[in-house]
Amino acid sequence: VDDPGVITAILPYHWMLFHETVRWTFCATDRCFGNPKTAGFFRWGKVLPIERGEGLNQRGMEIAVEHLNSPSAAWVHIFPEGSRFDKGELGPMRIGVGKLVCDAELPPALVPFYHSGMERIMPKGNKFMERGEKCRIVVGEPVYFDDIVAYHRCIQSPAKAVHLDVAMRVGRALRQLRAETLAWAGAEEAEAEAATTMS
Repeated sequence: VDDPGVITAILPYHWMLFHETVRWTFCATDRCFGNPKTAGFFRWGKVLPIERGEGLNQRGMEIAVEHLNSPSAAWVHIFPEGSRFDKGELGPMRIGVGKLVCDAELPPALVPFYHSGMERIMPKGNKFMERGEKCRIVVGEPVYFDDIVAYHRCIQSPAKAVHLDVAMRVGRALRQLRAETLAWAGAEEAEAEAATTMS
């Protein structure tokens, strides 16, 4: 529920009413497309299949690039870590985000956001959400990659080197947002503790 739950919380409600303004995103085939009854729902919800272990050159990634290159410049939402991690930790960035950026005709801007608390609202392995928990979301400034792409094209770097540099920049942005989110949570907890002490 990270994708629909968090996105609907930070965007104007009317964005969710029109199919053309809903994001494209990814999901592993064994998780979202194994059941024919639910696979159609995910496809309608603009979810692209990703086959685990099949690398970067697969149809789901190609379709995402096609959408980035479309005249409407579609919005593609990606979890750059490629998976969920326990206890809200930030995992290593995968180079798939780099491939999307580099394969687009024009390097797209990336708007990073970090959320904390979903690991308690929907722990890994749970089928139902926990009630009474709080999710904090911090949205960062857009991240651009024109300089990275131009530099590597100039020196004719191998594709993996470009993908890695893009992923590293994304990682730096997310680590900064994570620090801001944790500071926010710490300040709230300290304020709550002070209020309890005073009462």
